[in-house]
Amino acid sequence: MGYDWPMSISERPLLQKVEGSMCFFIDGSSAEVDAIIFCTGYRYHYPYMEENLRLKTRNVYYPPNLYKGLLWMGPKGDGNQNGDGKLLYIGMSDLFYTFTLFDVEAHWAVKYIMGQIKVVEKGDMEQDWKQWVARLNKVESDLGLIGFQGAHIKDMSADSGYPYDVNVYDMFEGWYKDKREPNHGIMTYRDKSFTSKYTGTKAPLPVQPFMEAFDDSLECFVNGDHQQGD
Repeated sequence: MGYDWPMSISERPLLQKVEGSMCFFIDGSSAEVDAIIFCTGYRYHYPYMEENLRLKTRNVYYPPNLYKGLLWMGPKGDGNQNGDGKLLYIGMSDLFYTFTLFDVEAHWAVKYIMGQIKVVEKGDMEQDWKQWVARLNKVESDLGLIGFQGAHIKDMSADSGYPYDVNVYDMFEGWYKDKREPNHGIMTYRDKSFTSKYTGTKAPLPVQPFMEAFDDSLECFVNGDHQQGD
């Protein structure tokens, strides 16, 4: 992922073999290590579903064959064999917004199931999801992906009457830049503080750096021992 890690941490390609504390990687390199952290990603797999209802996709920011990123359009994406418009996939996109995306998708799905969202004709639905996929394929940066997912969320929000303002790109931009700072920003970005979009209150800074804060007890959290200030 290209972060500026401390010298004690390194990113390596696929691990093929471990002998004692020696690790051997797919590129022919090897290293003696103290700990292994797997970051493998995942693949969607639905063996319990009929073939004509089964979503097949890589981990992308807008899966194909889903209208609004949600409503199943069939294995060819043209609306045929699509479960009669009754199958929705929620949470299938790769994520920056995470729980915000889940909430907006769930809101859209509920409104759709209750008959409060009227979808367009199948041909227009197919054109819509293909436009989003084509737009995604033109994105060339992580910040571009954040903007893309934000636009997708705004589209669903407008469609379903989602009651909250989801325009938080500036926060994500700051968060992203904090992670990419030189001198190991990936290790320190969690020590930064942000201001609430809704209350205007700036969160207190942690007393200890995140990487040194090992007390995850309820008492520590409730009493604010992990934060600076009141």
